[in-house]
Amino acid sequence: MQVLIFANHLLVGGAELLALDLCRRLSSEGSHVVVAAAKRGGGLAADFASAGAVVYDGLAPTRTSLLAPARVARIIKRHDIRIFIVLDVIRTGMFALLGSMPAGRKMRRILWAHTVPGLNEGPHDHRFIKLLRAAGLVDQIVCVSNYLRDELRGRGIGGHIATVHNGIDVGRFRQAPRGDLPQCEGKRVLVCVANFMPHKDHRTLLLAAGELAKRRDDFALVLAGRGTDSPELARLSADCGAAGVTHAVGTVASVAPLMKTADVFVLATLRETFGLAVVEAMAAGLPVVTTDAPAFKEIFTHGKEGLKTPLGNSSALAAAIERVLDDQTAAASMAAQGIRRAELFSNQRMLDKWMRLLRYHQTDRLGSLAMM
Repeated sequence: MQVLIFANHLLVGGAELLALDLCRRLSSEGSHVVVAAAKRGGGLAADFASAGAVVYDGLAPTRTSLLAPARVARIIKRHDIRIFIVLDVIRTGMFALLGSMPAGRKMRRILWAHTVPGLNEGPHDHRFIKLLRAAGLVDQIVCVSNYLRDELRGRGIGGHIATVHNGIDVGRFRQAPRGDLPQCEGKRVLVCVANFMPHKDHRTLLLAAGELAKRRDDFALVLAGRGTDSPELARLSADCGAAGVTHAVGTVASVAPLMKTADVFVLATLRETFGLAVVEAMAAGLPVVTTDAPAFKEIFTHGKEGLKTPLGNSSALAAAIERVLDDQTAAASMAAQGIRRAELFSNQRMLDKWMRLLRYHQTDRLGSLAMM
């Protein structure tokens, strides 16, 4: 199987790490994998190479890079690519997919959708997807959740749309050693793993921490993720009254030890298409406190594995965190049920589904995909 995976960049991120898992599985089963990135650089380039992939970057430095199709076409021809996976990059990916046109029906083209068009990027991305469909440049869309699948269909995007839930290495999170957080010694640790981006709504989380800090001094909030150690977030933390209880660690090599050190996982996100960090936290044995983002309905039940609060409501978030901190019996029950629930989202399940899907494409049985 000759597979090309096209990404916007090779920075550490949820979608990119999942693509790395798929790359490893493909390579281990004898497939020839090529990874191409629109932007140059990125910390995962070496990881993809170590996983057995041939890596190219800098193919489309801007969204309208006119040379991108020709560069992609050369890669396709050089490696005799038969399956082309675009990793959630609608506009840049469109120019890359144009480079696959000479291959015609010899190639299957798959959009691995991680975000809702119009929310994370441009407001017209769903129209680009429709154009790609109409031009025969997308044979299959694979969504990371049923929520995302339904959102695409609600925007008038039809055709073959499958759901393959994101997966994690459940055992790695369950068995990880405790991390080292000397700055939180003697405190109950709240951990949030989320890149510092507007829709992650760190402001609401920090306001909740600030409210809690006014009435108790037995907790610390640890923030992990790209940009969480930035001066901007430090200023935001101070503005929200949470500077004294917040510890930002930025990007970490592995969040598993960090979660094993924590007592509660918290997330104030305004929207998610899946919620990988929530599953990781459950696998690590943490009760979870999040907002009531629609995609979380597929992951956990309020009051069972964790608690959900209204979007943007810092007081409700603070109350939910306090409830988990103060009711150890309920917290232990949520943690135990979360461990069992996380098993449904193992990377083994995810990769098995991906391999079945790719084999269908390889044998040109597109009609059978409706059964997935």
